[in-house]
Amino acid sequence: MTDTAPPDWRPIDSAPKDGTEIIAWGVMAGEPGYTSDEKSWTGIRWSKDGWVTTKPQGRYFVGFHPTHWVPLPPPPKDSP
Repeated sequence: MTDTAPPDWRPIDSAPKDGTEIIAWGVMAGEPGYTSDEKSWTGIRWSKDGWVTTKPQGRYFVGFHPTHWVPLPPPPKDSP
């Protein structure tokens, strides 16, 4: 395994709003960082109605209020 630098979290006001996917940190239903294991949302993008997931089901994040974001990392160089 290689060491990686921690993400350089940026204020959500600077996040792209052109449909670009990002990783975001925020508050869901009043609980900081409510997600599965990693305490961050991955694969979200801005839509005209707010932040949405980019997963196939495409549901909106109702009540999700991101405060910070980072760009998605580049894909692995050794992709199959």
